[in-house]
Amino acid sequence: MGHSMGASTAVGVAAARPELVALLVLEDPPWTSPQDPAADAAAERRNEHRPWIEGLQASGPAGRAGWLDRESPHWPVDEREAWSSAKASVDVRLFDQPQHWVRRSWQPLVAAVRCPGLLVIGEPSHGSATAPSVAGAIARAPGWQVLQVAGAGHSVRRDARGVLAGVVAGFLEAR
Repeated sequence: MGHSMGASTAVGVAAARPELVALLVLEDPPWTSPQDPAADAAAERRNEHRPWIEGLQASGPAGRAGWLDRESPHWPVDEREAWSSAKASVDVRLFDQPQHWVRRSWQPLVAAVRCPGLLVIGEPSHGSATAPSVAGAIARAPGWQVLQVAGAGHSVRRDARGVLAGVVAGFLEAR
């Protein structure tokens, strides 16, 4: 199971090493459609994650709490401090390296997955990073299920913790 960029990593592992992955759950990968290598390269050069992280770090704990209040008001209290601490700990030198995960050519990876897959996404109006056209294409791919969680955004596990836990448990138990 992987969330966001971790979902891109998880699908890459499942595609490259199918013997290692029996079931795959992807939570809101940042995939768009159609794939455009030039746009992917531009997104990697532009990488908007660095200024966002630097801004969060400069804002201190109160600034990060304010960001969460504005952007993710439904997150559970027990998630907030850990998220804030993790963002404060990111070494921004990470962004000095090419970021091939900013946008990812997902179609060949999804097609190469040999195990059952579940894509869980939020709503675009709440900040879901998976384009609706991508979710539709994956829903039509053999062996895949797609679930959009009403009211959730990019972090479905935080916006709708009980829903995601139940869906993942059901997916695992059915296998």
